[in-house]
Amino acid sequence: MANNIVVYIICSLAMFHITAGMNGCCNVVTIGTVIHVKCSGCRLQTVPENLPINATELNLHNNNLTILHQDSFRYLHQLNKLILSSNGLSMISSGAFDGLQNLKYLDLSNNLLENSSFDVFAFQPLIRLTHLDLRQNRLHLKETYPEHAIAYLSQVETLKIDVFEGFRFGIGFLNLTKLKQINFAVVLQESISVLNSTFLGLERTVISHLVLHFSMKKFEINALAPFHNLVSLKFHSGRTMNIRDVQKTLYGLQKRKMEYLELTDNYFPSVSSIFLMKSDFVYLRTICVRKIDLSMNNIEGIEMDAILSWPNRKCLEILDISSNNFLSIHIFYLLVLFPSLTHLYASDQSSIKFRKRSSASMEQTLFLPHSLIYLNFSRNPIGGSLVNSTLHESNNLKVLDLSYPLRHLSCSYGRLKGLVNLTEFYMSGFECSHPNPEMFSDMPNLLTLEAKECNLGHVLAKDNNLLFKGRYKLTFLDLSANNIYLLSPIIFADQQYSLKTLIFASNQLISLHMHILMELHALETLDVSHNRIPTLTKSDIALLDTHQTKSPAFKVNLLGNPLVCSCEVLDFLDWVGTTNMLYNRDNLLCSTPDGSQIKVIKFLQTFGQFKERCASQFWLIISMIMIIVFVFTAFLSRVVWKHSVKLRVWCRQPLEYEVFPFDVFITYCNEDARWVTRTLVPWLEQEDVEYCIDDKSFELGLDILDNIMNAIDNSRKSVFVVSCKYFKREWQTFTMQLTSVYSFRDGRENMNVIILIDDMRRSEFPKLIRKNWDEIRPIIWPNENCSDKNKLIKAKKAFWRTLLGRIKY
Repeated sequence: MANNIVVYIICSLAMFHITAGMNGCCNVVTIGTVIHVKCSGCRLQTVPENLPINATELNLHNNNLTILHQDSFRYLHQLNKLILSSNGLSMISSGAFDGLQNLKYLDLSNNLLENSSFDVFAFQPLIRLTHLDLRQNRLHLKETYPEHAIAYLSQVETLKIDVFEGFRFGIGFLNLTKLKQINFAVVLQESISVLNSTFLGLERTVISHLVLHFSMKKFEINALAPFHNLVSLKFHSGRTMNIRDVQKTLYGLQKRKMEYLELTDNYFPSVSSIFLMKSDFVYLRTICVRKIDLSMNNIEGIEMDAILSWPNRKCLEILDISSNNFLSIHIFYLLVLFPSLTHLYASDQSSIKFRKRSSASMEQTLFLPHSLIYLNFSRNPIGGSLVNSTLHESNNLKVLDLSYPLRHLSCSYGRLKGLVNLTEFYMSGFECSHPNPEMFSDMPNLLTLEAKECNLGHVLAKDNNLLFKGRYKLTFLDLSANNIYLLSPIIFADQQYSLKTLIFASNQLISLHMHILMELHALETLDVSHNRIPTLTKSDIALLDTHQTKSPAFKVNLLGNPLVCSCEVLDFLDWVGTTNMLYNRDNLLCSTPDGSQIKVIKFLQTFGQFKERCASQFWLIISMIMIIVFVFTAFLSRVVWKHSVKLRVWCRQPLEYEVFPFDVFITYCNEDARWVTRTLVPWLEQEDVEYCIDDKSFELGLDILDNIMNAIDNSRKSVFVVSCKYFKREWQTFTMQLTSVYSFRDGRENMNVIILIDDMRRSEFPKLIRKNWDEIRPIIWPNENCSDKNKLIKAKKAFWRTLLGRIKY
């Protein structure tokens, strides 16, 4: 037992000894055979002891390792990558890298190293090192590199190092015979001189790609001569040299065969444009180069003799003159001088000009090299109408980019002819509200058309539009941002079996126009993002699903539309949750009933509960509607019944009497009640006439109209007491109409008696009364204001005698 305890204590001490040297900040990650030890940002002042001896990568970035002592990495024989950047490192002792014979990558950047910081044998153990990074150190203080130490790095292939005024690669670099790539970093913001002797120490290297991207104070013409294997040069002077002087630096590369020359951003901002002459090509014309980039050099033109004097121009296949200041269309006239040119980039010219011509003289023929297949002439300040230009039949142009002309080139009249081999055409930004219907007629092989922001919305809605007619091979069509709100049913009639990608992004569509789109049998991508589509109908969904069965890769982009998440679109929401057709489905947004925006995918997490609420809400709404309809119908029926004379008369079954309960039914207006109660009623009682009057005979609680018709049925005669005020009361007028219609039904024509209190004309009475005026013969009450009393008495006796006769017979 005691022996076991001793063994346990010894093992524990051994374990403590192995791990005590490692800082708690370090961590080890093993991926296959790579064992990565990361101790960055741990404030270490010395390299941790007892690191895993089988570590292959060690990251000590951002610590406080100011000095690398001898044997700092003695046991890390398998290490192949070491990062010591940002440590304030100022001294590397002899033997510091002992044991790192397998190290290939060493990063010493962003430290305080200068020439004296390196022991002469500091790098001697690094016999397999291929990558060394010395950028952002203090080598500029003594304007010299630690060549005594670097001389031992014969296997280095990539070197990253600072450049500064007076920098020079001396004989210590002659041993770097395998150096393929050198990257320069500028420590101070200053212009740097490059002399003929600057790169002499690199003449044994195999550097093939060189980037010179810093401000130049001076650059001697033979400085690049030591780079015997150079095939690619990128020269950016930071606008401290002009392109004419930069071309002189090619002196040391004469008669070379190169892959790429990038001479960009070389001009003085305060100096006007440069017109390159024959003398400027004296060195370039001796170089056989496949690709040249002359963009951003403020070039306004190139002399034709300069091109003609260039015997090696047949080597040039790709030319980039973008972002310059060419003044005329003579770019195209120079193209034919390059027999092997395949690609031309001539976009973003700041002041290109075309001579204005009348519409009658717009025809012109352009000649292009037969080898040219790509032409980019986008974002140039050309305007007016598209000229009727013909490209000579020898052209083989396949891609043409004229997009976004800075002065809104119109396509209303002219068109491009001779583009029989064109497969891609980019014309975004044209003004095409009234396009030439034959604009694409000379492009039978067109596969890709990009026409964004061309104002084609009104055009595509017309049924007689022939814009895409005959383009049977068109596979990609981008019509974004064209204010499209409607599509003609025949717009894509000739692309039914070719169109694979159709983009309608950023338009005004409110639906998918499925009756058109589903005729496109080859369609694989439909982009209707950022339109005004709130949802998809059941028929839309069914057609989309049917199309996907034929084309499983089919995708639809609905992103950016004002989708709604409400009870009215449950089918759409259910489909969104199950389909794999929607592009970027997880980022779709919708508006909820409370007005908030939410991701559809998040909304669908509680979709089941939402459907239940919708179902309850649906039946509540149905019940409310039924109640409202019932109440409204009842009310309307009551109103119709109450105010329809013909309906009341037609529906009523008259009462039949052999002896009527009343002799007369009296109707009058309130203003005439005094005459009725004080004059007419006493007389009726005196003559024993049974009368029916509203305040005496009407049944309480019964509708007034029913009371009236009951009174008519119960009375042998109907007496109307009529004055000027009688027709001013709507119900009285209605009463008279009802009474008249009911009274003049068959067999009861003589039941009406009309007493005129005031003198009234026949035209003031309802039509039915006027029609039977002669049969009714109204009785007129004498004028009470008559001055002859005897005459008035006689007139009243005659009135009562006539009235009694009408009532009795």
